Order: sequence, then C-alpha cells, then structure tokens
Amino acid sequence: MRTTRKEASVAKAQVAVRLAGHDTSIGLHIDDGGGYAVRVNVASEQIAQAVRTLIGDEVDGVPVRVRVVGQVGMR
Repeated sequence: MRTTRKEASVAKAQVAVRLAGHDTSIGLHIDDGGGYAVRVNVASEQIAQAVRTLIGDEVDGVPVRVRVVGQVGMR
C-alpha cells in the first residue's frame, strides 16, 4: 500500500521531534512505487547509523529513508 502525503507529513513531524537538536535535514520523498516516505539527510555514515538506530525503518507505517549528503543545512 502506498503511503499518502498526509500520512508522511504526520510521520515527518514525529521524526523531527525525535531528532530535534541533531544535525539533520528532514523532508518528504516519493519512493519508486509512488508512495511517500520521510527522508532524513545527514552529514556522515556515523550519524546515519545513529539515526537508523533511533528512528528505525518506519514510523507509523511510513518508510524512513536516511541519506548521507555531506554538509547538512543552509550553505
């Protein structure tokens, strides 16, 4: 079943609360199947592993994708 944008937005808010104070950028992402997921951008693989441990693969049935992007935040 595809996750809707509304479901993903609710999950995104939960992820943002859990990761408050961490060096991350959080947004929505459309998966290959056309459903929405929460995307968490991080600066390093070490931070990615910590986020995966803290958040897991999904929040309330919404997939969470963690991506190492290097520098996070405004440039």
